[in-house]
Amino acid sequence: MVSRRQFIAGTATASILSMLGLKLRAADIPLDETFAQLAYSPLSDVQVTPHGVSSHSGNHVEGTSPPPSDVVSQTADIIKATPVGPHPIDVAQSFVIRFYADQPALISQWPDPKPWNPLIVDFFSATDDHAVNDMVPWCAAFVNWCLVRTGGKGSGSPSSQSFLGASFTPTSVPRVGDLVVFTCYDLQGKDLGIGHVAFLRALPRGDTIPVVGGNQSLDGHSSIICERDYPVACRTSRLVDGQRIPCIMRLRAYVRIG
Repeated sequence: MVSRRQFIAGTATASILSMLGLKLRAADIPLDETFAQLAYSPLSDVQVTPHGVSSHSGNHVEGTSPPPSDVVSQTADIIKATPVGPHPIDVAQSFVIRFYADQPALISQWPDPKPWNPLIVDFFSATDDHAVNDMVPWCAAFVNWCLVRTGGKGSGSPSSQSFLGASFTPTSVPRVGDLVVFTCYDLQGKDLGIGHVAFLRALPRGDTIPVVGGNQSLDGHSSIICERDYPVACRTSRLVDGQRIPCIMRLRAYVRIG
């Protein structure tokens, strides 16, 4: 389990260095390819609206063609067979149990030249904005979908950072099923307003945080629902916001749900 000292050190590194006027350098912190899922179009690049209208501010055209009708029907069957509890994390893990080993494409993002995955698009039905393809960050949509599936209340937002809002309660004593929120910072310690959110699937151990969530990379899959370990310590990553830039992702908070 993460000690109080480890938790404070892991979540305060960037802000302390910023206060001291010191700049973080990408070379000072190990590159963490586990956050590779951030290296594609952000939500701002593919506009998502409740009315299903999409516009593109860039040249990203991957995964923007409709899936065939048989895939849409298959997705409807998958959703119908998905459990409604007892807890949101059980809903999340059900996708891993059913599909990760033998049918990973059913729970992953489909990049160009394939059409979008309708399951990922459906996850956005639990947010105020509805995606019209799967080329957008979807970790928060997945968490919201699992919360709503069990009769709970989500953030209503496709942003991972929305779970840091006043409607949710952070905790320094996490328990299985709570949310884990990571935040990205630039090398000067500025909050970039993006990150990652997933469910805590086991108590933190040593320097790692076991989670289950969507839009995660593992075993050659760049964006899939899976169980994996994330580091407590700061790690450098890359994101796309018109260009590739280095950033620091670190544990921001554990959030109590249920």
